[in-house]
This record gives sequence, C-alpha cells and structure tokens, in this order.
Amino acid sequence: MWMWINDTFLAGQYLKREEMANGLPTYVNPKLDRFLSSAGNGRWYITKEVDVRTGTAYANTSSPGDLPWEETAAWKHYTGGEWCLCSEASES
Repeated sequence: MWMWINDTFLAGQYLKREEMANGLPTYVNPKLDRFLSSAGNGRWYITKEVDVRTGTAYANTSSPGDLPWEETAAWKHYTGGEWCLCSEASES
C-alpha cells in the first residue's frame, strides 16, 4: 500500500500487532508512526495510535468490506471539511 494525501505519506509496510480493535487485528507502520485498524463499521482507518478503534483518521477505505491490502480497495481522506475519494492521491 503506497499513498500520499495532502503531502503526507500514509502508506508503506504495516506490521500486525497483538492489540485488537473491534474484534480485528491492528497494524503499525513504525517508520511513520501510523496505525491501521477497523473502526467496527466495516471500514479500515489509517490513524494515530490514540485514534485506534475510533472513526478519527487520515484516510479510510471508502466501502465497508474493502480490505486495505487489496489493490481494488478505494480510499477516502478528510480534507478538513469533507471526505473525498483519494483520486488526487498519487501512488509510487
């Protein structure tokens, strides 16, 4: 998973952690101090550690059931006013 959103690199390699959130495993990207977790609504979120298990996020999968490690997963990001599809996000 590779993605830039608003000049913030959010993707890379996420490692599985012992901690669970909403019955699912959580993951960490130790280089970026970003976390990947489910908020319990079927979406996956890239967050800060304090926001694991919540709906607060930098980005989330746009459809319930999308898995973040699948290439077909679409992502949304928060612009400060609304959630937008990551069409402007560039992959590298």
